[in-house]
Amino acid sequence: MSLIGSNFETPPHPIGDDDLDVSKVPHGHGRLAAPNVRHARLSIEENTLLSRGRKAAGQTAEWLLRRQENDGHWRGALEGDCILESEYIIVLAWAGKLGHPNAKRCAQRIQRQQLSSGGWSIYPGGPVDVSASVKA
Repeated sequence: MSLIGSNFETPPHPIGDDDLDVSKVPHGHGRLAAPNVRHARLSIEENTLLSRGRKAAGQTAEWLLRRQENDGHWRGALEGDCILESEYIIVLAWAGKLGHPNAKRCAQRIQRQQLSSGGWSIYPGGPVDVSASVKA
């Protein structure tokens, strides 16, 4: 629910147990207290959440812009499962170049990514995944 254009009311006095009694009508208002209290609480919670969300989005954008290269691209470590390495080894084998130094380095990386349980995960720190393990 967007707060833009909202006109939630704040309670006319500090919120107490009596405000939750729907049979009571607050002074100077022609409606029940409970909906006003509920809406005021939602307004405060949503406003805080919206504010935190905007702050997080701004910080994320700043973080990305600080790391962007002059020509507009970003460079970072590729982290994931070992599918790239295993498929590269397959391509080298198909091309008759299995003795290439890259094949050995890829195999070593695959071994380093193996979990103590014997399988592989899809992402660093993840649980064993059957698909990633088969590809390895």
